Amino acid sequence: MGFMTFKNLSKEKQERILEAAQKEFSRVPFSQTLISNIVRDAKIPRGSFYQYFDDPAQLFSILLFHLYGKEAKPLSVYLERHAFDLLSSLKAKFADTLGKIQEQNRDFFITNILAVMVKNPGLAMPPLLSSKIDPEARVIMTKQIKNEKPQEMIALTEKLTSLCLFGYLASPMDPASAKNEYNRYLDLMYATSDLPRRKNEITANII
Repeated sequence: MGFMTFKNLSKEKQERILEAAQKEFSRVPFSQTLISNIVRDAKIPRGSFYQYFDDPAQLFSILLFHLYGKEAKPLSVYLERHAFDLLSSLKAKFADTLGKIQEQNRDFFITNILAVMVKNPGLAMPPLLSSKIDPEARVIMTKQIKNEKPQEMIALTEKLTSLCLFGYLASPMDPASAKNEYNRYLDLMYATSDLPRRKNEITANII
């Protein structure tokens, strides 16, 4: 209900609230953010906050969709761009994801993304922050993976991507280092013929 009320606000007012939210969510860890600062900077009555949002986490989710909602491209797009080379496509998609996140690297903002995702697992998050592989790409991968259990490889690829992304959000490092780490584990995973036995060994050392 609150979200629809927010969506019915003028674009100028929405932008003002989201700018105030981004400022506050960048200032301190999420648990220390203050609604009073957001309503002051947005120039809205405090009572209006709960007319627009259920809680600060919902506002953060809306802000993430505002920042990243149009940035995510499915893996199938990368496969087409990279001549259907699976590893090149996965690496390019991960690199683009880190690049988009890094654009918002302001003090606590990146680590607060992870804090909200972990504490609110049912909260909507933009596709950019998901490691889920789209159905079209899954079909292509199933044909390409030289393994008796391609669906297991796809699931492990999603897990690897998620773990590396969460590791980056937990402790933002130089994006180049994060990309190199992801690429190294990806190469190891797809080069390992005894994957079923070693999958826990591979993922346990990521973060």
